[in-house]
Amino acid sequence: TRSRRDHMKYLTLIRTIALLHQYQRPIKTVTHHGKPLQYIEVVPEDIDTANRLANEILGRTLDELPPQTRRLLMLINDMVKARCAALKLEKQDYRFSRRDVRETVGWTDFQIKTHMKKLEQLEYVLVHRGGRGQSFVYELMYSGEGKNGETFLMGLADVKELKLNENHQYDEKKEHSKPNKEYPGSPQVAAKEPGSRLPETPINTGVNGNNGQSEAESTYPVEKLVASNRNHNAVMEL
Repeated sequence: TRSRRDHMKYLTLIRTIALLHQYQRPIKTVTHHGKPLQYIEVVPEDIDTANRLANEILGRTLDELPPQTRRLLMLINDMVKARCAALKLEKQDYRFSRRDVRETVGWTDFQIKTHMKKLEQLEYVLVHRGGRGQSFVYELMYSGEGKNGETFLMGLADVKELKLNENHQYDEKKEHSKPNKEYPGSPQVAAKEPGSRLPETPINTGVNGNNGQSEAESTYPVEKLVASNRNHNAVMEL
């Protein structure tokens, strides 16, 4: 599909922008399948630049939609925003049927089917298999972009959300790094024996060292973008 192809191009943009800054970024090391790999991290500023380029290069405009189809898209967008706010759901978690749309906008079943089919073909909505007797339901991919005629690409990462998550993770690390307070009458913490150390794990072995190998030996000709949708972090392996 076009969305899948554009998404791959979008990831390539992010990777390219991060690679342009490879000499200004700290090089980190992680162990992968027992071998140390060096990488640089993608930062929110890289994604912000990629978003602006993707909107200009890969974007579309709402002018590709017939007037009535565009109007239905706006009405669906308003409906989804209202119901997500009422149900306290993220937009990507909300599903709706043609019946929901028909009851909300008051159009005929034929009109809804005709224009929903057009929105499906142009990937403004995504079809999911339904449950409880429903043949299928929809997910709205559109987020209100392009109302003033500007080009846009749907599904780009939200840089503001990335920065909020990054700050939240930083605050959690600070909280966990605070020393435990001792109160009167509480047992003292036992002293560590000399020479003791934490057991080696993939985390503290890969990130803190090269397992005894020199820097030249720990570098592999691997170039790969690793993106995590759960914690919104991305790295570039060198």
